[in-house]
Amino acid sequence: MMKAELINAHPLINTMTTTIRSEDLSRFMTACGHTPRIVSLA
Repeated sequence: MMKAELINAHPLINTMTTTIRSEDLSRFMTACGHTPRIVSLA
């Protein structure tokens, strides 16, 4: 997911979609006090 430039998500319900750049998602998580941890899934 973090390899993609843009991430699309349904916030809480799927009546709308929000888009955020993966780098901005990491920045947002850090600003909220959460350290992003990116893992590879098989």
